[in-house]
Amino acid sequence: MSTDLSTTSSEVVEPNSLREVMLFCAVLLVEIYSLAVSFGGPFFEVGYFLLVVVSQTFAGAYIWAQLRKSDVNLPLPELLAMGFAIGSASAAISQLIIRDLLGIRLFLSPLIPIIGVAIWLITKRNPQLPVTITHADTNTLLWLLFPAPLALSFFIWQLLLFFVLPMVLVATLSYKAKSRGYLVTLFSIAALAAVFGEFMRRFQQISTALSLVGFDEIFDEAHAIGFSNWGIGENISRSGEPFAYYKLSHIWLGPILELTRAQPMIITTSVMLIGVFTVVGLALWTVTFHIHNSSLAAGISAILIFVQHSFPEPHNLPIRLAQCLVIVYLITGLTAISKSWNNTLLNSLVMSTVVFVTFSTRTQYGLIIFIAILFSKFVALIMDKSTMRQTISELLPSCLAVVMFFYVFLNHPGPAVVLPNSASLLGLGKLFVGYLGVRALIPIFTSHRYSSNNQRLLLNVIFSAGLIYFVIPQSALSGSPEWTIAVISTILISREVVYLTRTQSKGFQFGVFVLTFVAGILIRLSFDLYIWKDINNLNSLLGVLARYSTSGENITFQTTLPFLLCIAIVFIVVKIRKISIRFQSVVILAALSMSFGVSTATTSRTLTRYFRYDQDIRGVIDDDTPMSWYTQSERIIAIRWLRENSRTDDIFAHNTLVPNYKQTSYSASLILGDVTHRRAYAEATYGENLQKAYPKIKFRQSQNLREDLQRLDTSYFFPIDPSWFWLKNLQKANVKWFVVDLGNTTLRDWEPWATTRFMNEKVAILELAQAPVPSN
Repeated sequence: MSTDLSTTSSEVVEPNSLREVMLFCAVLLVEIYSLAVSFGGPFFEVGYFLLVVVSQTFAGAYIWAQLRKSDVNLPLPELLAMGFAIGSASAAISQLIIRDLLGIRLFLSPLIPIIGVAIWLITKRNPQLPVTITHADTNTLLWLLFPAPLALSFFIWQLLLFFVLPMVLVATLSYKAKSRGYLVTLFSIAALAAVFGEFMRRFQQISTALSLVGFDEIFDEAHAIGFSNWGIGENISRSGEPFAYYKLSHIWLGPILELTRAQPMIITTSVMLIGVFTVVGLALWTVTFHIHNSSLAAGISAILIFVQHSFPEPHNLPIRLAQCLVIVYLITGLTAISKSWNNTLLNSLVMSTVVFVTFSTRTQYGLIIFIAILFSKFVALIMDKSTMRQTISELLPSCLAVVMFFYVFLNHPGPAVVLPNSASLLGLGKLFVGYLGVRALIPIFTSHRYSSNNQRLLLNVIFSAGLIYFVIPQSALSGSPEWTIAVISTILISREVVYLTRTQSKGFQFGVFVLTFVAGILIRLSFDLYIWKDINNLNSLLGVLARYSTSGENITFQTTLPFLLCIAIVFIVVKIRKISIRFQSVVILAALSMSFGVSTATTSRTLTRYFRYDQDIRGVIDDDTPMSWYTQSERIIAIRWLRENSRTDDIFAHNTLVPNYKQTSYSASLILGDVTHRRAYAEATYGENLQKAYPKIKFRQSQNLREDLQRLDTSYFFPIDPSWFWLKNLQKANVKWFVVDLGNTTLRDWEPWATTRFMNEKVAILELAQAPVPSN
């Protein structure tokens, strides 16, 4: 199956009118906005956030159009995807310059790309776009409406029932409506989002946005606020402790949150999440169309990864900002690198920018793309397609970009903790092959060769991801090789899917799909059946089978075994016996639809998990969890008082780390820092517990574990038994305020060590005594 769609599918490209472009963008914005509001996002705050991000995107799109004016025609999805990447990255880099280089605490960075382009347009004689916009049509739009809701339906099963499935019907009607397609789609989206939002408000006791909040999301938002206010070297959850971390996504988000005064966590898990997933779909469409020159392949690529978002276990789509945004930069970066620039200097500048941005957003992905570039250049050198001088001149800027990244972001003490591989090499190999099976082996085994340099570049990225999977400890990778392989292989697989639609009848395709889709569901449900069984009540044979099938790496291997068998059949039969390539398309359809079945059945686990553990399906946050600071009115009022009556540089301590601070939620300090926009005195550490298991590991929590524990002791004992000793510890760290969770102490008066400035049934806010502590 070596059909190259770029040569066999010559599409008629017609320029679109301004009206069509505006309607295309309006429908996408209505979907993002209406879904964000239905998730619980505040009406005006969602609008402010979208206004800033959309303005950045349009500014970046204009810059991209200027850079690519030699192309004459540019698809609208490409302008939007590249515009978002350029606008957000330039805003983040501007924040680096304003806050960390110049030391100015002024949240202008979100507006820098907008102001820059505005000045350019004012001073330029002909400010019009230098390119013609194409693909702003209903056919393209309908594909791009599904990435975000499909991605989030894995975590919110109700979204699949009340929005995604009805939207499939709407998309069909819009496609047939043609001239009225935009309006039909627009009003349908708003209506479906309203129905979904009303159902969730009646169904859950908390907003949908808060139900998506986890430690990673809290970490990202809290540190985004911290880095924006005090620089990239300051830890908001433990004042005075600099630590090294890649933070480009955080310094993009933080100033926007400060500028719009966004409600804590609601924006991050509603409009931002929906918007970024939409851009991921746009980016996948862009790079696929650029490589295959097929809008059908591009549309399939935009949604394929999302309809198989849980294949195989235990991987699923990440929803944290750093993970989502780096996928955007990875895909748009590959698009930029694969373009022909006809200028060695500009080509090197583009490549080094891509390397710096991906490294700075998520170092693991930056390493993958950097190794892929190195491999591509050395292969060209070995095959005499490049000279040594040319290779060095092309690689040197990228190497300098890596050095600059380390100098900017990792020049602080306390690097991130790296645990050794906990699985054996055989176990890692089994996991890797299982994940690689349906994603990478299909394009590799079913294609005789790749004639395009851009297609070979994607294969180099897959090879690079596979290489670092085994070389670097798993704790440092955070799933980056697996998701790189999944995303990049999707671009190549989409070509095979298009070829499938051209070689098989619709009836035959439907039959194979249904059969293997049901098989995938049965595989998923059989796994769940073992989980529901009490292993102790099973006989020895079933008990062994249950234990084997329910462990993470074993179920990964087990659920992917059918796919590997299909690929093996393709390899043996097609490569050796030269059977018709149509047989390949059948196996590809079987593998992909079986994966879809696994993914669909996995979505139901969100529901079954509640019944299995007797949880309240309506989403209740208990009073004694740190998350209650986001939901309980008494706590919200107290924290709002502290934020309004304290200065930005004030430091607070708190006793939410108890009753057992050594086993408490790691997110306690981050939550209060996120809500107050102030730095905390002590961080809820798990370092002591980890030290028992890994005594040879150096932890990133602090330079001195003893000092950490002293801060925790002070936070624990001061509200219970205040003394000059505890006050002195607090004064050393310049702590001014103490947030007392009244459920963790019986005291209601802390004089003379502190004065109560605010108190209600849940929380007391104390202002610590500033007088010198008596020497005795």
